Amino acid sequence: MNINHKKEIVTLSLIVIFGAGLRFYHLGTLPLSLHNDEVMNGYVGRFTLQNRVDLYGNRLPWRYFDNFGDYPNIIPMYLSGLATYILGVNALAIRFPVALAGTLSIVLIYLIAQELFQKTKIPLAADESIRSLKDAYDFISRKAVSVIILKPMMLGGIIPALKIIQFAQENKIKVVVTTSLDSCIGRSFAVLAASFVEQETAHGLGTAELFEKDLFPDPYTVKNGQIHLS
Repeated sequence: MNINHKKEIVTLSLIVIFGAGLRFYHLGTLPLSLHNDEVMNGYVGRFTLQNRVDLYGNRLPWRYFDNFGDYPNIIPMYLSGLATYILGVNALAIRFPVALAGTLSIVLIYLIAQELFQKTKIPLAADESIRSLKDAYDFISRKAVSVIILKPMMLGGIIPALKIIQFAQENKIKVVVTTSLDSCIGRSFAVLAASFVEQETAHGLGTAELFEKDLFPDPYTVKNGQIHLS
């Protein structure tokens, strides 16, 4: 086991412990009262396990529960019902299985992401998921993708885009700037943002020809795959 692998395990363990702390903190009293779905999970799960049939007389259904035309998965109900036999009939017992599953999902998501990054040769990119500075910072800081695709006009303008570009390049994340079928004004901002990207990248800026009419002639036309800023 090399040093990097040990660091990954330690980091993952700390994240799981921190996540479990947040998830289980005052689990029985926060929120103050049970949600309708939580009550249904506990009641239906315990009733079905105790009587071997659900409220409609179906014998131990394993796929779903018919909740007045809604069909939620019944497995969480069984788990909540089982927890009431162990922890008592209370909010903590009903919420415990879901909280535990949420905590364990941290490890599952890590393993899935690790498998994706190790097996695929295609870089993973975040595109429409980037709608704000926070979205971009979350993806970049977590190393969740290899490429960030930015549409400056959907981010609120040139300033947020430039902040994201700087943060991405500091973290060695590739940046691609594209437009969202903007007018010549929006495309101009996208071109300006792309000029701040230090890596040699093919951006998505050649959308002017998709417009029959525009506010004024495109100042940054694409020639031989390039845009020259004057």
